[in-house]
Order: sequence, then structure tokens, then C-alpha cells
Amino acid sequence: MIEKLVLDALKEACVRAGNQLELANQCGVSQGQISDYLCGRRQIRNMTLGTLEKLFPELVLTFFRDQGGSAADPVEHEIMRIVHGMTPAQKTRCLKIIAANFPDEIISEMKQPEE
Repeated sequence: MIEKLVLDALKEACVRAGNQLELANQCGVSQGQISDYLCGRRQIRNMTLGTLEKLFPELVLTFFRDQGGSAADPVEHEIMRIVHGMTPAQKTRCLKIIAANFPDEIISEMKQPEE
């Protein structure tokens, strides 16, 4: 699962940068290395932490459920697992469904701590 998340994120990073070469220039990783990961010539599981950090400087890892607040919530974790597997169009559709079913007053009530 982690390998697919990293691969999908790498694809998205290339799109956001414009292409593999631009991402390489921005991150200090060779374009060939990025291409090798995307084509499967290099396995994501063998990516060094240094390369991972260069490609995704905003990456945050949570090793234990009691660290990092919301990561401890198993429902939120499952929701995020599902969302990570969605296409952008599916994410947009999901957001529209949530917005239609949870008006602002319900959402604000949900944010209040339970008594």
C-alpha cells in the first residue's frame, strides 16, 4: 500500500512540476532516477529516505497511533485510505456528496467537543 501511495504521489509531483525533468531540477534528483521509479526499473521499496525527503519535503510520518492527533482515529484513517485511491474526479464527486449531506450547521455542531 505504501509503495502505491509513493508511486501515485511521484506521478502527481511530475504533473505539478510540469514534467519529470522539472521535478528533477526542483528536487535535486536525476530525471533518470525519477523515470526509473515510474517505469518500475527501480523499486519504490528501495528508495532511500534521502531521495524520499528530496521528492516530498512536506512529507509527515506518524509511527504510532497516539502521536499526531487525528491519525489515532481509525475512522479518519480509513477515510483517508479510501480517498488516496480515488481519482481527482472521484474526490470532487465525494466532496459534493459530503457538502450536500452535511449543511454548515451540522458541520459546525460536529466540530464542537462532545459533552
